[in-house]
Amino acid sequence: MSNSYSIYRIHLKNHHNVEIEKYDERKKSLGRPSGKFCYQEKQQEIQVLLEAASNSQLTAEETCQLGEALFDSLFDSQLGQNFIDFYFQFVQEKEQKLRIELDIDEQEMPEFAALPWEFLCIPERFNQGTIWLGTDPNLVFSRRRALWNSAKTIQLKPGEKLRIALAISAPEDEGPVEYAEVQEYLEKLTKEQSEEIELLPIINPATKVEIDKLLERKPHIFHFIGHGRFEDRAGKKVGEIALGRKVGKKVLAKWVDEKLFAGLFVRHRPGIVVLQACEGGKQSASEAFKGVAPKIVAQNIPVVVAMQYKIQNATANAFSEEFYRRLAEGEPVDIAAQNGRYRVALESDYLGNDFATPVIFMRVEDGCLFQREEVKQKIVSDSFSLSEINPKQKPNIIDSNFVEDQFIDDNNCVCLAIDLKLESTKIQKNEPDKFWINTWLAIPKSSESFSYKKLLNTFRPNQTYSQAEVEENIMKLIEECNEELENEELENEELENEELESILPEKDWEMAIEWVLPDSLLSLPVDCWKYRKNTRIGCGRFRSVHVRSSQRLHTTYKHCRKSWKDKWNYLQRNIQNINLNNYIFARQCQHQNDNDLKSVDFEKNILGINFPLKLEELENITYELMIETGIPIALWSRCKQHNVNHVIDLDTLINPDNENVLNLQDLPKYVAKKRLDSNSSLPEHLGHHLCFLCENPYNYPRKRKYKFGY
Repeated sequence: MSNSYSIYRIHLKNHHNVEIEKYDERKKSLGRPSGKFCYQEKQQEIQVLLEAASNSQLTAEETCQLGEALFDSLFDSQLGQNFIDFYFQFVQEKEQKLRIELDIDEQEMPEFAALPWEFLCIPERFNQGTIWLGTDPNLVFSRRRALWNSAKTIQLKPGEKLRIALAISAPEDEGPVEYAEVQEYLEKLTKEQSEEIELLPIINPATKVEIDKLLERKPHIFHFIGHGRFEDRAGKKVGEIALGRKVGKKVLAKWVDEKLFAGLFVRHRPGIVVLQACEGGKQSASEAFKGVAPKIVAQNIPVVVAMQYKIQNATANAFSEEFYRRLAEGEPVDIAAQNGRYRVALESDYLGNDFATPVIFMRVEDGCLFQREEVKQKIVSDSFSLSEINPKQKPNIIDSNFVEDQFIDDNNCVCLAIDLKLESTKIQKNEPDKFWINTWLAIPKSSESFSYKKLLNTFRPNQTYSQAEVEENIMKLIEECNEELENEELENEELENEELESILPEKDWEMAIEWVLPDSLLSLPVDCWKYRKNTRIGCGRFRSVHVRSSQRLHTTYKHCRKSWKDKWNYLQRNIQNINLNNYIFARQCQHQNDNDLKSVDFEKNILGINFPLKLEELENITYELMIETGIPIALWSRCKQHNVNHVIDLDTLINPDNENVLNLQDLPKYVAKKRLDSNSSLPEHLGHHLCFLCENPYNYPRKRKYKFGY
């Protein structure tokens, strides 16, 4: 099963209509069909079965009957077939996961938000076999409101462990609480994976004060085991949790309502809250969005997992074990919950309501809540020194105006530009592509001044070359670079040697390779080409490898060059203070268009953009937007079968610390590390498909006669 996924989002906004949003694995919309909400036709049947479910009296046949009745109430005949077709196309034919997101307006329809939709089952008449939407491992069923803001990915810093907090409330005046199995499993899990996971000191009994102390330790996951109920002593429908209170040597129940319990998470908001409590996940049918779990979601908790029925301890333990095992293996949180329900279903043979009891409320778009930050490496270890080719000392023509913290690509290293244009005709279809090639060196003299050296020996301007021939001659091109650098004449010949030595740092030249490509070739995998055996250019020890746009030099975009230079200058002057307002993330582009982003740029100084798709597949937003607004930096994935996780990976490269200030100074290093981490066993890894565009307006030859007509 592929890691990519499609989305089938179900909106129930009133008592009459159901609206659907469908997206493929590239987040491209596949339409918004709608249908009739048919609950009234199924109400009597559903209510009888729900009463049996609440008393754990459902037979296997009745469980299936309830699931099919709920399906038929949500999907009329036309929408039902629409869902089946979508399921067959993406799950069976493309072998992708299908995320089903249920969005019910709890303000308008609290009685329907309270229904146990986790029972949903495809009716037998569709001839698909028995498929439960809440347990099928190829599906991911969750509740996610369109009104909820998407939660940010939680970045785990190098060496940081995933912290799990376990709070147990077993007051003596209530029934027994079986927690030993979950506790033992978590202790075993953290012992086996002690470098990745930490179990914080367990609190038992869980009082308000002890929970607050535990939250001060900022757990990533907060797991509560105890009693819950959905009706207070006065008979009012309200979610309550039994905390502990010490009375002498005894621990008695202190029932707190949903609002007070949710308020405990003001000090710290964990990524996941798990409520292993009877009816902790049930919503009120008489008041909007009532119940403990939804109240916690309203506290901006990214994920809440809770129970909507009284649950046997053995069932809760089985779910928890599978849920944590999947999380420890790095799976998305909603997939972990789906497999937890599946584990319960296997053990219970789909009898009763156990498998449909765990409910997951999601604010995370794709379930990838936790990510580990790459360990930063010293730039020296990743740099490519030209002295490896030619051991002679090279001159360093860098003046004292250089600022040490400027963008590392252009100002502190020589740039080798490899300018490609695809030959327009082929004699034979099976012939390899041939390229016209133009090469030169841009040698920095100051932040806005470069000298240029044409390189004419390795690649001849009047000859075309295949990819294999380019790869074969890269090392020869590097040697030609060395020869040109050795022969570089100092511009100020009157400068005395002593004065010269006082301003020139003692270091060898380091190289950034820039592939100058027309717009039709910007996604060409030049970083995957090899400069020596089994060594990709993008994974070599060059200072940086990125692409540039020859289209930007065209006279059509002459009016955009001032904005381009202004933004580059601003980037250089403020490299350590660039924040979220100066960058457009891939996740922001998915549902916006050029006009939206242009208006954002008008209000703010946008310096970079992450495209959510490969350039050839852009629709609402275009590559021309970046040129017209003068944006100098861009990232995207050229993956043909787009892996949606690339959107998260792309954004993480720009904001690895998950903080307001972006670390653009180290961006080329992060790109190089991402490429280095890819290997043949991970074909969908972003490192195989990563395109990094970075354009300094000053290191193009200003008066260059462009052979290719730019």
